[in-house]
Amino acid sequence: MNEPLFDGIHKVPNEIVIKKMKYFIDRANKLMELYEEDKRATVILARELRNELRVEYKNNDLIRIEKAYNNHELFSRYYRPAVAEAYTKTTGQLTERKAFSFLWDVDSYMNYYMPEKH
Repeated sequence: MNEPLFDGIHKVPNEIVIKKMKYFIDRANKLMELYEEDKRATVILARELRNELRVEYKNNDLIRIEKAYNNHELFSRYYRPAVAEAYTKTTGQLTERKAFSFLWDVDSYMNYYMPEKH
C-alpha cells in the first residue's frame, strides 16, 4: 500500500478511507503484539509502516490534493489529521526504544479520528 489514498484524480469513497484507517490500526496492533517476541523485527516493520504514513502525510499536504478533496466528507476532518498526528508525533530515527510508542500513537490517533459511525 505505497500509493497515496487521495491521488487528486479519483473519487475516494468513505468506505475506502475507513478501510485504510483500520489498516493502520490493525498493522500497529499486530506489531505491538510482535514487539514482546522480537523487538528487532518489530522495528523493521514499524519503519515500513512509518514510511507508508510518510507517503500519505506528504501527499495530503499538497495544495492540489487539499483543493481536490476540500469537500470530501472524511479527508479534512478525519483522515488528514489522523495521518499527520500519527506520522509527526515520533521524531528522529525509529529505534527499539521508540518503536512501541510510535505504534501506540498510530493506533491511538487513528482511533481518535475514526468517525463515530464506523
